[in-house]
Amino acid sequence: MGNPLVVGPNLTFLETIHDDLLETVVKDLPITQLCHMRRASSTFQRFVETSKTFQMLMAIPDRIIEQLPSKSYCFQEVMAFFKAFPLSPSTQPTGWDFMVTKQPYIDALPPSEIECEKVMKRPFNYQKKLVIRSIMEGKLSLDLVQPDLRDDEDVVMAALSRNASDFVFASERLRNTKHVLLRAVSMDGSLLRHASDQFKDDEDIVRAAVSEYGKALMYASRKLQNVKAIVLTAVRQDGLALEFASKELRGDPEVVEAAVIRGASLFYTSQELRDNKAFALRLVAKNGDALRYLSDRLRDDEEVVFTAASQDAWAFEYASARLQNDKRFVLALVAKNGLMLEFVSEQLRKDREVVLTALRQNGLS
Repeated sequence: MGNPLVVGPNLTFLETIHDDLLETVVKDLPITQLCHMRRASSTFQRFVETSKTFQMLMAIPDRIIEQLPSKSYCFQEVMAFFKAFPLSPSTQPTGWDFMVTKQPYIDALPPSEIECEKVMKRPFNYQKKLVIRSIMEGKLSLDLVQPDLRDDEDVVMAALSRNASDFVFASERLRNTKHVLLRAVSMDGSLLRHASDQFKDDEDIVRAAVSEYGKALMYASRKLQNVKAIVLTAVRQDGLALEFASKELRGDPEVVEAAVIRGASLFYTSQELRDNKAFALRLVAKNGDALRYLSDRLRDDEEVVFTAASQDAWAFEYASARLQNDKRFVLALVAKNGLMLEFVSEQLRKDREVVLTALRQNGLS
């Protein structure tokens, strides 16, 4: 049967109620009025002392849990209530310690009431699910989590899903756990630098890292820097990773071509490859700027230079002085793109036929 008494905010009259009736009233009090009662300390203490069963007291936290989801009761008020709620007998946990073990209570907290400084303090900083929720809501980073939970895989994985760089704050054990490291480098390949030598020599780890960040190849073992499949993965992600490939692979046409297409220069490639005409023609057809690092012989080769300049007009800057002063060759080029007039010899820039040909193609020349 429901409580027949209607209790208002002023609870001082409870001082005069018989203990049995006091329990009857308190048992059904709304949570807001329980907090009023908590402020009337003598009444609250009397209620705690006269309660006949521990179960009666333990039921109050459960009632608060039930009301939290619908009322979103003020977190600060709940904390104050339980800090002043000494469950008895004395060997039992306090109301505060009891409450923070209740997952429904933690789940009911509105996001606005989960704050970093609160979660960092005992006893909440030991509540794994609250810590994970705080991390996922961006309220907490792994470096602020207490050490035991930084050794918890669920907590660390949650942190990595928000910010891969939190990997450095995980426990040493987890930093040396393959699937955790794999998750981290898959999100931020540069984290490979924090891996042990064992994992820098692990194909799965290194492949995942260079797939996300090609230049992570610099942290791989020398053995893996000489594995063509891994190097190809790296240079296809970032051509500049070519710098960190083995000497042998920096002379591999397939690797170098893939790297140059993704923005690398031929600076780190072998002299033999820079003087390979068949390779050079394939390359400059895709990236004319590659002409700048070809051998002197190929920069003086009409076919190679014409192909490069056709792909990128500014590549003509790197052609040999002989070709930049070859009127027949220059006329053919400026007819395709008048802007190449900038890179022809000074003598031909004074030549009426060359200049008019360039202007007809592009007035800005």
